[in-house]
Amino acid sequence: MITSTAYVTIERDGHLELPIRLHERPSRWKTATFLSALLPAFLLVSVPPVIVAGYFLTRNSDVVANLSASPILIGECLFALLLSAALIWVLATHVIPRTFRSRVITIGSKSVTVRQKGLFGRREWTEPLSQFQGVTREVTPTFGGWQQRLVLQHPRVERNIALWAGSTIPDHLEENFAALCSRG
Repeated sequence: MITSTAYVTIERDGHLELPIRLHERPSRWKTATFLSALLPAFLLVSVPPVIVAGYFLTRNSDVVANLSASPILIGECLFALLLSAALIWVLATHVIPRTFRSRVITIGSKSVTVRQKGLFGRREWTEPLSQFQGVTREVTPTFGGWQQRLVLQHPRVERNIALWAGSTIPDHLEENFAALCSRG
């Protein structure tokens, strides 16, 4: 039987038994919505200063004279450049890699193995189950309201594992995950 939520698919045969195998994929609809909102914001913030700076720099052929006549223009040009670079950095390091990342997570009786495939290659890591701090419930905002997630907590936040995601979490599911994951 396959149970799916917004992010996670759990393969199981009716009840929770180890090993648990999770398939984690980004929501294509939410990613497209986020990127479609981010692009206009990026253009709105970075294009006007560049246009104004370009106008003042090219109003006569002597660029150095233009810059020395208007020190504020230098600050505006630097601000536009730094802001654009920061937005591109956020897109390149956080948004785009997560958009194309999928993970297969296997929780066994003694360890957790994560196989991650993304835009920039594959990565795999294994961690003893005893290194995880337990199962917690998180509530996060989404475009459509609030989402509850069961998370297997790790001291390093990037190694947290989403066990379940949805508008509600059955209490028995949280208890089962907590009991199974505390065996490590």
